[in-house]
Amino acid sequence: MLFGHSSIITRSPGGKRIAFVSDAVMPFNKGGKEKRLDEVARRLAAAGHVVDVHTMAWWPGRRPLRSGELTMHALSPRMPLYSGTRRSMRQALVFGLATSRLLFRRFDVVDVDHMPFFPLFTARMVCALRRKPMVATWHEVWGREYWRTYLGPLGEIAALIERLAVRMPHHIVAVSEHTAERLRGLLGATCPITTIPLGVDLALIDQVEPAPHGPDVLFVGRLLANKNVDVLLTALAQVERETGRRLTCSIVGEGPELGGLRNLAGRLGLAERVTFASNLSYAELYGQMKASGVFALPSIREGFGLVVLEANACGVPVITTRHPDNAARHLIDEGRNGTLVDPHDAASLARAIVTVLDTRASLSPREHLDALEPRPDWASVAAAVGSVLVGEALVDEARIGAITPVAPSAAVPIPAQAAPPVPAARAAAVPAVSVAPVTSVAPVTSTSVGPVGPVTPTAAVAPVMPVPAPREEAALVLDAEEPS
Repeated sequence: MLFGHSSIITRSPGGKRIAFVSDAVMPFNKGGKEKRLDEVARRLAAAGHVVDVHTMAWWPGRRPLRSGELTMHALSPRMPLYSGTRRSMRQALVFGLATSRLLFRRFDVVDVDHMPFFPLFTARMVCALRRKPMVATWHEVWGREYWRTYLGPLGEIAALIERLAVRMPHHIVAVSEHTAERLRGLLGATCPITTIPLGVDLALIDQVEPAPHGPDVLFVGRLLANKNVDVLLTALAQVERETGRRLTCSIVGEGPELGGLRNLAGRLGLAERVTFASNLSYAELYGQMKASGVFALPSIREGFGLVVLEANACGVPVITTRHPDNAARHLIDEGRNGTLVDPHDAASLARAIVTVLDTRASLSPREHLDALEPRPDWASVAAAVGSVLVGEALVDEARIGAITPVAPSAAVPIPAQAAPPVPAARAAAVPAVSVAPVTSVAPVTSTSVGPVGPVTPTAAVAPVMPVPAPREEAALVLDAEEPS
């Protein structure tokens, strides 16, 4: 089963104080990981927990920012995430060091985004000193081969940092079974790993009307080299040469490849038929999706591929690649909700675009999504994340007392703790449990069916409180930093 967690959430009397650490957050950044953090954090706050999001100073000044139920704190000054077309090493180091400010902040458990790695090391030392549990959310694994492609000889150092970083958390939440398997196989992770796939805002999507005019082909995502949007542009030019069809295309997103892609569209004679857009609201984005003919994701590396679910929810079939690093390929049921093509192959992509547009009436992307049990909604994702976080926060003092600061190269043994049984009434409604026993440090054995495994709740549970759609307008800057 692809999505096997239930819409229940862990809560303890009075709630827990949960700290999230991520250098990129909504509404200042938009992407799969930012969307996930926002949806999960708001639902956990609505369920009675105190939720703090620690990030860079995306807003003026250094005072905390109140955004609905959340309080955002600036750990470091705002710095560019990218230097040229690559992630900024300077930003990664500065934000990693700034994570030490958590030493003076209140929290019961901390959840650290795995990128850009350095915050994991600092947060681990803070948690050791504070005797608090640390969870890491892992979106994708790069591995030695990709690091060498990305950085050349320096990739060896980056690959080593990645392997050391996976030793830092007490518990890892992977966003796909693809990522969980690579954590164990490529990086040698031994801590408990729980797979919790991403969700989709079905309620909002169902309310949105299609835009009056939509493109034949739509791409949405960060404009990075691994997304291969240049291959998409080349494929569109090839369709025109071979069939005479002048297809329109909309590319929605920002990133370091934007300038080069605009130039390429001009050189290929596509400038009048390819539009570039950014800063769309989710309602506007879903309206564009519903009016599109096909969604193209020629990426070679995805930790999950949230846009595949979103496009299918909008009734649009998806074309993506069968590259082994692309977890989005696991979301495609050939001939039902989309198709797969060879990576870096413009001719293959061109043929697929024409075929899908001509046979779209025979595809059933929304029906495919609706057939998933349970449906991949954000309430169930937040429930599963809350189960892990609060379960770790409730760990006994004996275990926390056993944690001491370690060198980055040393594994941290964590004594096993039995998880409470699932009540019979709930067990009948919830699919069998997950890919990894959340309280074991032995190598994890997957028992899931399909590319993404179900999740095991770890502690007492309570119903999720309904959460309104996240607001994208400006938030409120608080007058002073909260006391630590």
